[in-house]
Amino acid sequence: MLAVVATDGRVLQGVLLLFIYAMGFAAPMLLVAYSSQWVRKRWFSLSKAPVALRVGSGLVLIALGVWIVWKGALIIV
Repeated sequence: MLAVVATDGRVLQGVLLLFIYAMGFAAPMLLVAYSSQWVRKRWFSLSKAPVALRVGSGLVLIALGVWIVWKGALIIV
């Protein structure tokens, strides 16, 4: 992207392209940063039920393992 802007010679278009690139790059980071407080509150409410959290995470791991085997993503050489 930067090489295209540097070799093209059109400054305004280059500034616009780099601005769009920067916003696209920064948007996910800003979303994670601003939502961290919400996630933190939810995490603390989950920590009140450690058994349910263990069972839930275990089920997720089992489901992920089944999915890996089912899709053939596990290649044993």
